[in-house]
Amino acid sequence: MSDKNKIAEENYKESMHTPYALSRRYGSLTFEVAVQNVRDALNQMELKVVNHFNLHDHIQENLGKEINRYTILGACNAELALEALSTENKAGIMLPCNVIVQEMDNEGIIEVSVADPTVTFSLAKNEKLTTMGTKAKERLHQILDHIEKSNVKL
Repeated sequence: MSDKNKIAEENYKESMHTPYALSRRYGSLTFEVAVQNVRDALNQMELKVVNHFNLHDHIQENLGKEINRYTILGACNAELALEALSTENKAGIMLPCNVIVQEMDNEGIIEVSVADPTVTFSLAKNEKLTTMGTKAKERLHQILDHIEKSNVKL
């Protein structure tokens, strides 16, 4: 089996650790299918995709530079958003939750990363927002887990 085929069959559970994001790497789907599967997983967890930003195309069109495919999905749960705004009216600056889907340099590897809301909301130094960040983080972990449990390896 070639290295390319071996990589495509593997499921990369974790990627580079950062203190502000939860990330996992997957190796068995195309970029387009990965984006759609992430959208479906968000929807199943009651997070609506409120914006879709193709950073790859934006950089190419505005700077003429080429980067790997990179899409940012802004997701929001209306109930949690209202609760955050009711707690602190400037909490909207931390909404929506961003999810990135990016093609890695390794051929066939896709990385999905979600902003860690516990980090974001901790900046407000408001106990209620910190608790909400923990709830949101649990949902985001479930999204990454859901993708794996449904046998959809990204």
